[in-house]
Amino acid sequence: MTGRNFPYNGAAANDGSGATLRDATTAYNVALGELYDGLALLRAARVVSDQLAVAPASPAVGAAYLVAAGPTGVWAGHAGAIAVYEGTGWTYVTPGEGLLAWIVASWQLRVYKGGQWVTLMAIGADDRLTVLAGLTLAANQAICTDSYGKLMQTTATTFGKSLLAMASAAALRTELSAQPVDATLTALAGLTTAADRLIYATGPDAFAISPLSSYMRTLLAAPSKSSARYNLGFRANVPKRNKVTGSSWLTSTTPADNNWFAICWAAELGLYCAIAQTGSGNCVMTSPDGVNWTARTSAADNSWAGLCWAPELGLFVAVGGSGTGNRVMTSPDGINWTLRTSAADNSWRSVCWAAELGLLVAVAITGSGNRVMTSPDGINWTTRASAADYSWSGVCWSAELSLLVAVASDVHSNPVMTSPDGITWTTRIATSNTWYGVCWAAELGLFMAVANSGTGNRVMTSPDGITWTTRASAADNGWVGICWAAEIGLAVPVAITGTGNRVMTSPDGINWTLRTSAADNGWRAVCWAPEPGLLAAVANSGTGNRAMTSVSAHALTYRSA
Repeated sequence: MTGRNFPYNGAAANDGSGATLRDATTAYNVALGELYDGLALLRAARVVSDQLAVAPASPAVGAAYLVAAGPTGVWAGHAGAIAVYEGTGWTYVTPGEGLLAWIVASWQLRVYKGGQWVTLMAIGADDRLTVLAGLTLAANQAICTDSYGKLMQTTATTFGKSLLAMASAAALRTELSAQPVDATLTALAGLTTAADRLIYATGPDAFAISPLSSYMRTLLAAPSKSSARYNLGFRANVPKRNKVTGSSWLTSTTPADNNWFAICWAAELGLYCAIAQTGSGNCVMTSPDGVNWTARTSAADNSWAGLCWAPELGLFVAVGGSGTGNRVMTSPDGINWTLRTSAADNSWRSVCWAAELGLLVAVAITGSGNRVMTSPDGINWTTRASAADYSWSGVCWSAELSLLVAVASDVHSNPVMTSPDGITWTTRIATSNTWYGVCWAAELGLFMAVANSGTGNRVMTSPDGITWTTRASAADNGWVGICWAAEIGLAVPVAITGTGNRVMTSPDGINWTLRTSAADNGWRAVCWAPEPGLLAAVANSGTGNRAMTSVSAHALTYRSA
């Protein structure tokens, strides 16, 4: 994945609570080949090719390149920078000392040292260990693990033993030494060679090497934090989860009392975006923090109901339930929106991005045999035959299973349909409640769906999208939206009904606990933003307070009950 903001191996902001590794310059972790939660020893900007002196003629939007010495043309004067193509021009990011760059074209790592990009072998052995282990080149910075196996960046004096504090470079080689030095360095970088090894944390003071190269090859070819955690193991930040569940939700002022229906987070932009079914030219609002919201001009007032962010396209995509031939709108920034031709005038209710398919998939609650449409770019849409003419109200994608799952909000004995490609769909048997929301939790290997009808069974889960099991919901509220917060290992649904309890949470999809909602508004949708570390929800009722947020694993303490 590429994007505007790059990580630097610099000092991380730290409030003493054991926050996970975060970049000091920006909270946005994009363009990373990053494995964390006990596996993050490689932090590298992901670039298309090695150093170039001339900008490529036809770069993809968001593509990143290393600029060589003595560049010419539009890159002149930007030697050593990372150049990111934004569609209409280039953005230049000055790398920090010790930053790694993973070059996709050549399967090679370079490091920024002394004002230039050099190979790992061009720096000293001790520096190689320092850089490859994710440590800064500054003497006072180090990586250490907390009691949960997470990796953190901090000053060595703040958090006890660090990797360098507990062992010199030579001692570290000895500890990992069943291999030659260069093979060990390769292992530290997480690369795949004959050494066939990856280093990972086994405890506060212990590291080990494991033969996980097949996973690393997949992850380095197409970095995905969720699939990294799923394939290589995941430990939720339990203390931070407890902080979330023990804290109150707080309402935020919204710019208009519209029927806010969907919300999503764009990490590359550092932006929440929400859309509404009602409003007059203002059916969109955006926020950098879930607290301060700004009204945006929507492309049309088309009962917008479904919204997603497609990082690879650099695009927000919204679908709606009204309008003539124009029930889609897109935006690269959440501010400027463009109407697109929809494949059919169905009442489109939900949309998701399947990165591995390179496909946007939308589902509808109306239509005759065509309640699915797909698009590779958000602009050109094609109708697909739905498995049944049900009210398909939610859809999500599992990269790990290569499976799309949609749920229906009208009562049927088979209210689920699945597809491996967005084209061919099959209905699945499940409890006949009115299912509105569905999400995939890669770390649990579980789909979770919620309903606004049923007696004590308004949740269901499935490990494969085919076999579904009903679960005891914490209350018979009108559950309609759900999200998975991976970093804290928590599923969070919200409801449109209930008295003071329109939120519930679960660490496993099976055991659910009611939480106090900020207000008895009709909470329609909720999403998790790992970079600011906030859960945010939007509602279709309430007076000037149709948004709420909750403290989370990485949240700044700028909000308190």
